[in-house]
Order: sequence, then structure tokens, then C-alpha cells
Amino acid sequence: QTGAPSDIASGILFGIGAIGVGAGVLVAAGACDDFLSLPGWLSRTHFYKHDDEDEPERTHASLSGKERNIRFLATLCRTLIFPGLFEEILWRVAPLPHPEVDSEFQLPINVLAPAWTSLVRDVLIVNTAFTLYHIFIGEAVATVSGAAYQREIRRSEVVRVFRSTPFLLLAFVLGNACSLAYFTSGCSLYAPVIVHGVAVAIWLDCLGGEELVRGSPTSRSRAEN
Repeated sequence: QTGAPSDIASGILFGIGAIGVGAGVLVAAGACDDFLSLPGWLSRTHFYKHDDEDEPERTHASLSGKERNIRFLATLCRTLIFPGLFEEILWRVAPLPHPEVDSEFQLPINVLAPAWTSLVRDVLIVNTAFTLYHIFIGEAVATVSGAAYQREIRRSEVVRVFRSTPFLLLAFVLGNACSLAYFTSGCSLYAPVIVHGVAVAIWLDCLGGEELVRGSPTSRSRAEN
């Protein structure tokens, strides 16, 4: 069962809405202070400079509107594949129940039925594991990114970000939002992949994520909190 197009669209909307609510609560509570920044083109900082670089590197803020759009689409294409597709197969499709596999699991779910309690328990367990997995995946992501010299710079920054409390809290919100998208779409893979890929692309390209993992001086302190 892949879900009807209308169900998939509903799942995507529910997932994105859940991310917005969850992230909003974390920001309001001060759990993500200075971790999520304004979009680059609204920032007063148009360039940042690594400690060991002679020339500043162009960032999102210094690009034209067309260049920003192209860059975002390129980022989105990458994030839909990884982490989107890869992690949703690993953390949603594989461990969570599906009506075509589990005869006792049927959609829509009656929230008063015992199966609802069991599902909530399973989702929380899976998403706790999904969150903790990011503590270890940072090293792997850093290892395969960049050229040899840049890779050494990025490794410490990526690991630091992936192990920071704000990032892990946001990962937990993302995991639960993708689970919501998965079940409200009729257990379609498409909905959580789109929600996951879009959320990561927006964080990387629009909310300062790229600068965090690349280690701009103004953003290093954010990952250490």
C-alpha cells in the first residue's frame, strides 16, 4: 500500500506542520538558541572566513536570487536521497508496522484501541534510536565529504554539530514528524522522504546549517552549546 495522492499530500502537510510546531516549541523554550539562524540573504554577514584560509568563501547571503534557487534545488536533490530516502527506509519502513505486512495493523487507527498505545510506544522507541544514531553518523558523514584537507576541517565541525543537544532535539522532532507523515499518508514512503529531505535542505541552505557544519567562526559557538 503506497497511499493515494491525496493521502500522501496530507501526510506531507501533517509532517511539515509537526516540524514547525516542534521546532517552534524548542525555540520558545530556549532549547535551540543561536542554533537556527535567519536565512543567509537576511544576514548582515555576507562572507565568513575559516581560520586557516586567506580568502573568504562565498555564502548563501552573497548569491543572487537565481543562484540561491539553483543551490537550494541542488541541496534538495541530495537530501531527498540522503538522508531522506536512506533514513526513511531504515527508520520508518523497516521497523514500523505496515498494513500489508502486519494483518493486525489497519489504517485508519482507532486512538481508543490497544493498537494505538502499542504504535505510540513503537514510534517513540524507534525515534529515540533514530536520534541517538545521529551521534555516530556525524563521523561517517564527515568522512565522505569534501577533499582530504577540507575533510579534516569538516570532521570536527560535523561531529560537534551532530552531538550537540539542539541538533539531537531537532532530530527527535524530525523523526516523529516523519512518522506522522508516514502513517497519515497511508504508510507511503514518499511522504516521509519528502518531509525529511525538505526539512534538511531548508536547515542546511536557509537556516545556517551549512555554516555550522563547515565551521564558520560565528557559528562554532552555537554548536558547542
